[in-house]
Amino acid sequence: MTRYCKECGHRVEFQYEVTTAYCPLCDKEVTYKETIAAHTLDARMSQLKAMHDLMCEANDENIYMTWIYVMPDCPSDSDIKDIALGDDSYNECFNLFVKLIAKSGNRY
Repeated sequence: MTRYCKECGHRVEFQYEVTTAYCPLCDKEVTYKETIAAHTLDARMSQLKAMHDLMCEANDENIYMTWIYVMPDCPSDSDIKDIALGDDSYNECFNLFVKLIAKSGNRY
């Protein structure tokens, strides 16, 4: 199973029955919890792109200005990957999205 370092996004490979793997970009051993599965990263990136597209289409400047406080304006794939790699940054975007959409009057 392909896994990526949460700190730098570099692909790391775990050997069978070994609890750590070496990340050459970070130049350190990382544990399984310090990595993210490829399918999880892909799903997070797809979700973040879809959330951003919806925020752009909201046609409400207040919603969009609040959104770009956590998601860069016109994010690149690299920006989205950086956010998706971090549990805290991903959860911050997801929670803000839910909060913005849940407000009365913010659904079109």
